[in-house]
Amino acid sequence: MPKQPSDPVEVIDSHGYRTVVPLSDLDRTVEITGAGKLIANLFGTEQSSKCHACGQTLEEAKESGLMGCAACYEFIYPLYASWISAKSNSGD
Repeated sequence: MPKQPSDPVEVIDSHGYRTVVPLSDLDRTVEITGAGKLIANLFGTEQSSKCHACGQTLEEAKESGLMGCAACYEFIYPLYASWISAKSNSGD
């Protein structure tokens, strides 16, 4: 599913501080014109089984039941939620 302007994006500054902002605010947050459009184009249709921010995999999330960072909710949570739904529907 393509990224929407309200979708969250994790930003890490040069000091290692992390924040999550809506994609629509990314240009202003990082002070780079076009950053939001670039991110949307890079990750807009990709559904990944690995978080691009922290590297946690879908398999690790299945084992622990936890997401590794805020960005995991964007990258692997949709697949994790589908897995949980299928698992509960199968009665396992």
